[in-house]
Amino acid sequence: MVLMEQAKAEALLRKNNLPFPKTAIIRSEKDIPQALKKTGLPAVFKIYSPQIIHKLESGTVIMGISNIEAGVKAYNSMMNTVKKRMKKTKIKGVLCQEQVSGTEVIIGMKRDKNFGPVIVFGAGGTHAELLKDSAMMISPLTKALAEELMIKTNIGKALLKEGSRAAIAFSKLSTILIKLSALAMSSKTIDQIDFNPVIILGERVTIVDAKIMIDEKGGRG
Repeated sequence: MVLMEQAKAEALLRKNNLPFPKTAIIRSEKDIPQALKKTGLPAVFKIYSPQIIHKLESGTVIMGISNIEAGVKAYNSMMNTVKKRMKKTKIKGVLCQEQVSGTEVIIGMKRDKNFGPVIVFGAGGTHAELLKDSAMMISPLTKALAEELMIKTNIGKALLKEGSRAAIAFSKLSTILIKLSALAMSSKTIDQIDFNPVIILGERVTIVDAKIMIDEKGGRG
């Protein structure tokens, strides 16, 4: 399995009308002002490397960047960390991304050798495994099935209880689930997709981090 490059993953999401935050690639200090102008403030920096899958755990994510000076400091700090701890890691730069905060959920897909694409929804973020609040359903998904999947979880039920704005977010999440299911059904080389976290803020729903694993042998059905 191979991790799809960030730029390609982002392009695939945008092609399928999946909500992804404003992003820019920083390859040197001189790129920082333009990157922050594109994404807006505050911003988050993430190391850009196909070899680093779990960026938060590896210390290669810096949040709360509020100006160019802070951006330069964060960029240099991140590069020094990588050079010291990950000498053999291939670095393509730093991703500058619009920082979004709110309620976190996880949406994902894992291709099962018997059942095909299985879609996952649940509470997300850094404590997703501890919360153990998730549910699964076999593709393809309709709107009714996507909503059924979500209300199997506590986080899904909570969204429906929070009022009209959360109900709109609930509907947007169901749309993401349907599009993810359709993408998995149409591309058998995609073995796994991990959107974690997907952040909900009022009516807005944003896929903050996307990892897509490719089976170069052509998929498992």
